[in-house]
Amino acid sequence: AGALLSLGRLPEAAGSAETAARLSPADAGSWLAIGSVRYALGDKAGAQDAFARAVACEPRNPKANYNLGMMHLEQGQLKQAAERFERAIEADPNYAVARNNLGTVFDAAGDHAAAEALFTSASACDVDYLEPRHNLAASLAKRGAWAESARTLEAHLSACQDVAAVGTAQRLPRALLDEQDGQAAPVERLD
Repeated sequence: AGALLSLGRLPEAAGSAETAARLSPADAGSWLAIGSVRYALGDKAGAQDAFARAVACEPRNPKANYNLGMMHLEQGQLKQAAERFERAIEADPNYAVARNNLGTVFDAAGDHAAAEALFTSASACDVDYLEPRHNLAASLAKRGAWAESARTLEAHLSACQDVAAVGTAQRLPRALLDEQDGQAAPVERLD
């Protein structure tokens, strides 16, 4: 199902995933595939149900917890999202995307210190992952630490090796100055 999904062959991916789940209803991977296909088809309620089933099959599955957390985050259910991201991190301490998105939850709740620690640790888990650096700078700016935010952005720009990444990073300072609320952004994708 995953290969079909990546090729954009959604109906076939859905059929493949559903067949796998019928054959192995206790297989978290089958439910993860169903959730991903349903999400791609715009069936968010169905995706959330499938991810919840994946967690029920394998409670320590980091991807299942992360994807269920993303569904909660999309619905503004920050407490439930945080719980799922925490479980994903417990299962995989180097899960940078889960750390970043948990940081966005803390940032939205006003706990900037916790958010900034998570953004920093997400960057340490994956030095090529750019979003936590953006979010760290945004969180710093949100609490008025403009100089530290600027230093974070400068360090980020100097570390960028990819021209497209530099372009993205260069747009951030302007957005921070325009909005002055520095909203941290979760990664809006399933894993």
